[in-house]
Amino acid sequence: MDGSILIDAARYAHLATLAAGIGMAALADQNVLRALHGPLATVDLALLHRLHRAMIPVLVAIWTTGIVLLDLRTDLQPSEITPKLWAKLAVVTILTLNAWAIGRLALPALEDLGRMRFGDLPASRRMLLAGLGGISAASWLSALALGCFAGLRDLGGQELLTLFGLIYGASLYGAVVVALAARLVGEEWFVRPASRRA
Repeated sequence: MDGSILIDAARYAHLATLAAGIGMAALADQNVLRALHGPLATVDLALLHRLHRAMIPVLVAIWTTGIVLLDLRTDLQPSEITPKLWAKLAVVTILTLNAWAIGRLALPALEDLGRMRFGDLPASRRMLLAGLGGISAASWLSALALGCFAGLRDLGGQELLTLFGLIYGASLYGAVVVALAARLVGEEWFVRPASRRA
């Protein structure tokens, strides 16, 4: 089979699994943001657990298709791996570690949101959830950028480190602002959605 067809097929599968992961992460974030209004409904908490379980095979697929692409392009020779490919490996590693941390730390903490709104959680719990959410958002955005923007191929390692450092820094800064503002801003500032208790 033509090598270019294999590369195109692997790239398609890689981008499809990446898109699935981004969609699931966005749905999870949307659900968690409901806690700014008030306690999460049972159905929202259950959905977050299902999304986390479904993310495991998605990450496995991202790793598998990524390694196939890496093999097709570089024969897995470190000297052939460009700074952009090293950046992709780093971002997916961060995504994987963050998913593990979400399962071990964030999901148990989210159970408290079935009883109280996000702003009423202790500061340490809010910062934990915000930090993991910020890392998740930055990682998915970085993975998407690395998969879509051909211009990143021409950047050196230091330039990529600076660029993605800014992305992660801005995302974490925004997450911390939300965590702090959620405590300071009263519930009356938010329009409560229709009840979702089930």
